[in-house]
Amino acid sequence: DISIQQVQDINLKTTFELRIDNERFFMKFVKGKLKHLTRFLTEKTIFKPNDVSVFSTLSINGRLFTCQTDQLDLLTPLPEQEGSISGSLASFELMSSKDVAYHMTSYDWELFHCVHELELIYYTFGRQYVKKTTVNLDLFLRRFNEIQFWVITEVCLCSQLNKRVQLLKKFIKIAAQCKEYKNLNAFFAIIMGLSNPAVSRLSQTWEKLPSKYKKFYGEFENLMDPTRNHRAYRLTVSKLEPPIIPFMPLMIKDMTFTHEGNKTLIDSLVNFEKMRMIAKTVKIVRYCRSLAFSPDSPLAGKHHLDVLAYVRQLHIIDNQRTLTQLSHSLEPRSVYRARWISQDKEVAVKKLLKIENEAEILSVLSHRNIIQFYGAVVEAPNYGIVTEYASGGSLYDYLSSDESETMDMGQIMSWAAEIARGMHYLHSEAPIKVIHRDLKSRNVVLAADKVLKICDFGASKFLSHTTHMSL
Repeated sequence: DISIQQVQDINLKTTFELRIDNERFFMKFVKGKLKHLTRFLTEKTIFKPNDVSVFSTLSINGRLFTCQTDQLDLLTPLPEQEGSISGSLASFELMSSKDVAYHMTSYDWELFHCVHELELIYYTFGRQYVKKTTVNLDLFLRRFNEIQFWVITEVCLCSQLNKRVQLLKKFIKIAAQCKEYKNLNAFFAIIMGLSNPAVSRLSQTWEKLPSKYKKFYGEFENLMDPTRNHRAYRLTVSKLEPPIIPFMPLMIKDMTFTHEGNKTLIDSLVNFEKMRMIAKTVKIVRYCRSLAFSPDSPLAGKHHLDVLAYVRQLHIIDNQRTLTQLSHSLEPRSVYRARWISQDKEVAVKKLLKIENEAEILSVLSHRNIIQFYGAVVEAPNYGIVTEYASGGSLYDYLSSDESETMDMGQIMSWAAEIARGMHYLHSEAPIKVIHRDLKSRNVVLAADKVLKICDFGASKFLSHTTHMSL
């Protein structure tokens, strides 16, 4: 029996040793004995009765707490839930890139090898319908996000420019080693971490990266090109022999699209073509694991045990807003309100260290819901881009103000439609298709007539060059 005298916390360590049966027992036990099961990220969230998988509901830094109903307000986050407050550069820079990639791949293989094929089916058809959990698959998918946030966290917590450049070089080398070990899941996670807006916007850092590493990074981005249904990646995988750790989010996407795009029953008969297509993806997983992972281990150095422990317990910040704020504190970008005298109009001038792809992208766009581009300042050192001035400020500021309380459903739907039209233009109607890659309320502004306009294309790319994908 459990007797709760005060708020007690249960910190579930999400290791691969926890299996489906254990989690199912835990959930039944907790729901039967305790008044409340809740989790913390930066705010409290009470589990819903139909939550069947703890790890798909928890954030990476989330923790489980149990308490009585009248003590719910007393719960406070644990210190480790706030994420890392300083990078691990001091120890990380002493580790060999090959060692990090090897131990990372060994751990990722353990997680991947524990995923049962049935979990892929449960995940695709809906765990809530089959009343099954997919804990091992959830852990493996969490690992992808964990590695991605690890890359972003380390870069954004590094205050010294030269050290950040060294970090970029190190992550590119680790990605290359993961590719050699055929750990494509970690390879993708690292490259996507580097392409995250909080990292990709650090123009001073990327400018100092040696051209050799820029070339490697460009080649890796090309491998991740999502056009033609990720053809570049699929061709690469087709040439590999097992063991392989595949890019699992893409496999989940393949199965989900097959499931949602095809009926399970046709005229009350099972759609076997749909089942065959889903089984094809499951067979790929089986093929990837048909041989054991046993590469030649690098010579054990004096930091061998440190590396082993490090890659299994990455310390991260899993809040994108916090990471973006850290990024802006490292390399602020200044936007000024100015007057274009010859045209007698107010404009916004965004100061840059160099003319980047943002000017090139904006120059081909023309839509009511996209910020209008007027020109660029190309004389050193005052590089910048000139756009229309949106007097209403950002959508984020508006929603945070008292004025937003007067909004009705009609206004909400109208603005949602305006944003959707702007994004549809970028993806489908622009002369050269564009992926924004950083759409959020801070990057949507209100013109004087209350029309919403998408802005800040600093992280954007033309569709043929894009790599960003997240879970």
